[in-house]
Parts: sequence; structure tokens; C-alpha cells
Amino acid sequence: MKISLCFHKKVAFLLMLVFLFSPSITFAEKPTKHPQQKRTSQPKSKFPLHNFTFDSETTLATIIHTIAEFERINVIVEDNIAKLVENKKVTFVAKDISAPQALEMLLSANRLSYAPIGKKTIMIFVDALANKQRYEQLMVRVFYLKNANLDDAAKAIQQTLGSKQLVTLKQLNALMVRDTEETLKLIEALLTRIDKSHAEFVMDVNLYEVNDQTALQLGNQLGGLSANDFSLLQNKASSKLIGSTKLHAFENEAASLNIGNRVPMITKTIRTATHNPPTPGTEKSKQPEQQSGQNNDNVGNQTSSLDGEQIQYVNFGLNMELSPKLSQDYVQMKVTIELSGATKALPNVEFNQHRVKETISIKKDETKIVANTFPLVGNFVASSAQKSNNANLIITITPHVIRAPELTPLDRTAFGPNGTSIVFDASVSLEKMIIRAEQDEEQPK
Repeated sequence: MKISLCFHKKVAFLLMLVFLFSPSITFAEKPTKHPQQKRTSQPKSKFPLHNFTFDSETTLATIIHTIAEFERINVIVEDNIAKLVENKKVTFVAKDISAPQALEMLLSANRLSYAPIGKKTIMIFVDALANKQRYEQLMVRVFYLKNANLDDAAKAIQQTLGSKQLVTLKQLNALMVRDTEETLKLIEALLTRIDKSHAEFVMDVNLYEVNDQTALQLGNQLGGLSANDFSLLQNKASSKLIGSTKLHAFENEAASLNIGNRVPMITKTIRTATHNPPTPGTEKSKQPEQQSGQNNDNVGNQTSSLDGEQIQYVNFGLNMELSPKLSQDYVQMKVTIELSGATKALPNVEFNQHRVKETISIKKDETKIVANTFPLVGNFVASSAQKSNNANLIITITPHVIRAPELTPLDRTAFGPNGTSIVFDASVSLEKMIIRAEQDEEQPK
């Protein structure tokens, strides 16, 4: 009994060795996936994958109908190319690919195209723009914009995509487009990338009155102010803060600041003359006296004058206009500064005026001098303790970005015909057509 058990154990051991090392049963026969053969260019598909191999003796019509039969796609060929498709012989090899994708590649390689004309039915024709337009199925969609300019968005769509029919609805700030479904997806992807909120800024504006020596020490600062510059401006002995305010503005929109007085100025003197006719009956009765040489100018015709003045109120002081624009971490700003002050009072008003217009770039949250060595003229600052001619005005600006457009990584990527990053795709893919047909069949009638 022990011998029999040992014998059976040996036999079982030998059979196991035979099973493991037998050349007819090997793991090498199982399909293996090599890293270099992984599908990276083809999009994921829910359809089964196949290997297609057709030699040079196979006609194009045979290949088309054979591949189409895998997904029960009905194929109709235009009359003008029917004979060409039936007689032309081609070689076609495609592995690990779905039938709809293989058919699309086959048609594209032979300069043919298709258009869905029914459920699981396509028309094949020569790949030409005129032919595609004959079979295009157009749809209408309204795109509502939140922040983008309506005219700019319409111009971008027409110049980039050449949309066929586009109407702007200014009351709704919307675009109504009639085009193919795939083009509408492109428009949606484009508008998603350009319809961003405008940047919003708050700018701290400070006005300092300084003497010539302090103005010379500060100079024209091209960069942000250093700590020493700040301490110099905060020193009461060398400078005085005479005004401070905050300006709120959106990108590319102007914010203005006006500080000063309205001074009346005589712009025109008006002089009018009036003529009084003689009193009836006095002319004849006084005629002998006129002949005797007496002066009767105050009798009969009388002339008088009336003088008047036209007065216009003029703004004297500081007029400032800022137009910010966000550029990454910097704020580009168009600055216009006008400083004026009256030096003589009425009636002969004289005034001095200084005007600066420039474009500057300031790093956000940093302070920069935008106007230096502006002489304080006249009574621009009524509370100023310095009334000498060496008083100067320095203006500093500190921009703060309180809201910026939100740019996602998707906004920085290119997108293809279907609005995604996939470049190769037909106008209406066969896979999408089949999926829609199956969904229609599943819906209850």
C-alpha cells in the first residue's frame, strides 16, 4: 500500500512537470502587449477592435462593404464615383482598430468623404468642400456671453471658423449661429476660452508736497520705491501728505480723479447799443430852435449802451485719468495728469498749466512715482504751509488686482475639429452616428 502511494505521488509529480514544460502548452502562445505597441494615437472606443488585412487584389468597394458589415452600416456611393470604387484595387492593413475608425481611415486615404443621411446609413463622395456642403445638416444655437465683447466674439468666430450664418443679439449680449453640429462645438470651445471676466483693480493714489531737495533725491523712479524712499516721503520735515484716495477701475476702462476749485473766468465782454425814437409832436415844435444853432441832442433820438460779461467756470487743480491693463504680474497703465492753478484773480485771471501723458508698467502691489517735480502753482493746495516757489508735487500709485481672469490649463491647449484636443476626427464620426442610432432605437415609441 505504501509502495502504491509513493508510485502515485511520483506519477503526479512527473505529470506536473510535463504540463509546465510541454512545448504544446506554453505561456508564450498567449498574446502579449509590448510597451512600444500600446495604442496612444487612437481615442478610446466602446466598439470591438479588429485586425484588417486586404491585399492589392481587393477592390475598394469590397473593402468598404466588408468593414461596414461589422457594424451593419449601410453604404451608398455617388454615381459619379461608383465605377471608380468598384474597379480600384488597393492594399489596406489596420490592426487593433474598430470598424468605424478603419472605414474613416480607408476613405480618407483614398480622398473620399462621407455624410450621414439616415440611421446607420452614409453617402460616400469625393472629398471636396462643395460636396460636403450639399450633405451638411445645419443646427441653430444661441450662445450667451457674460464678459466678452459681442462684436469681438463675432469677429473671432467668423475669421477663425468661417461660420455660415451668425447674428448678434445686443439686447441679450448673445450670438445666434446656424451651422453644423461639429462647428457649433468648436464655437462653444472657442467662446469658453475667450469669455473671461475682466480684470478689476483698486489703485492707491497719494499726493505729496515736497521741497526741491527731496524731489531731487527721489528723482524719476523707474522701478518700485525702496524703503529709503518711503521713509523720505514719510518724513514730515521734507514732505507732507496732502491727499490720498483709492480709484476703482476695470481693465481698459478709465478712472478719473479731480481735485481743485472751479474759478470764474471772463471769456467775453458783450456791449450793446439801444436807440430811442423821438416822442411824437416834439420834432416839429423844436425845429426852429434847431435852426437857431442850439444843441438838442437830448431831445428826440436818444442812444444808450449796455455792457455785459460772459463768465465761464474753469476747473483748476489736479485732473488725473488712469486706464489699467493686466499683464501677468504687472499692471500696464495709461496715465494722463494735468495740473493747473490760477496766479491772478478776477478780472484778469492768469493760470499755469502742466500736462503729462505716458504709459507705465508697475508690478502689482508695488508703489511707483508717476509724476515728479510738478511745481505747485497758485492756490492749488489751500492748506499748504509752503507758499514758496520751491514746493513740488509728487504723485505715487500702488495698483492692487482684486480680480483677474481665471485661466485653466485647458485654456492654453489647442483644440481640434470636435472642440477637444484630439486632432484627427471626421466631421461626424461613424461611431457617434452608430451610438445615436442605437439610442434612438432604445427610446420607447
